[in-house]
Amino acid sequence: MKRAQRYQKRRQAERAGRRAELIAAIWLLLRGYRIHKIRYRNHAGEIDLIVSRGKWLVFIEVKTRAKGATAYDVSSFQADRIVRTANLYLTQNAFADKMDTRFDLILFGDWRWPRHIYNAFFDDGWGGRSIT
Repeated sequence: MKRAQRYQKRRQAERAGRRAELIAAIWLLLRGYRIHKIRYRNHAGEIDLIVSRGKWLVFIEVKTRAKGATAYDVSSFQADRIVRTANLYLTQNAFADKMDTRFDLILFGDWRWPRHIYNAFFDDGWGGRSIT
């Protein structure tokens, strides 16, 4: 595959990911969530969506695949990076101390409804993560 073709595929995947994040944000708003950040970044990494509902502060990773995304599309490296990024976010935002945290996934596939997986992975308290 030529370099230009790889670049074009990467750009298409990036656009599809951004579109999925926007759809996920709207879908969550309709379900009663409050959006805090979309594409939050710090030096540790990136979190697609940070939302809250009730006592929960939720860090969400959005995945999209043509044949349907699965929870296995989040590698252990990605999950660790999301947990580290979330921990930095929590230290920088005082309101978050009063909330319980959760790590969710929203999965998209072509012509399918989004699938929301609650507590897809969690911080084990020692800087690592576990997939449920």
